[in-house]
Amino acid sequence: MLRFATQEDLPFLKWMLYEARFPESAGKRPPFEKGISDPKVAVYLDGWVRKGDAGLIVTSPAGGPQGATWYRLFTPEAPGYGFVDAQIPELAIALVYEVRGKGVGTQLMHALMTLARKQGYEQISLGCHPANPGALRLYERLGFKEVGRDEEAIKMVADLRARSPGPESVS
Repeated sequence: MLRFATQEDLPFLKWMLYEARFPESAGKRPPFEKGISDPKVAVYLDGWVRKGDAGLIVTSPAGGPQGATWYRLFTPEAPGYGFVDAQIPELAIALVYEVRGKGVGTQLMHALMTLARKQGYEQISLGCHPANPGALRLYERLGFKEVGRDEEAIKMVADLRARSPGPESVS
């Protein structure tokens, strides 16, 4: 089941941010608090929920959170890893280990892309860690195209006008 992310979800979103930015496949990970307090990482949740932020949580039938995706607008002065333009929201996504590879990420991405399109955005961006080939395949399957890269991230953009990401409902 999908629901909108709220201020009360901040602890879970921080965990998901850590998982997204420091995937196990990348090797040694920093301690949790150090990782999420890095200024380049913290920008993804500082001040959550601010104007322009939107997020979704996928839950188990019992109601426990299993994954999250969210987007926000950034500025050139405080960009995210996938920053393209101040008018293009950048998304983040992560799942708990137990549900990875089961289509949950695809469901979340479809729903968030649909939400962004309904809110008037024509494009959406992201930054994918180079050591996360599974995520990279998902993003490419969903229509994201690489627009740049460095040692920290592969920058990708999807055109939300190009096609419907898919029907997903949020409760």
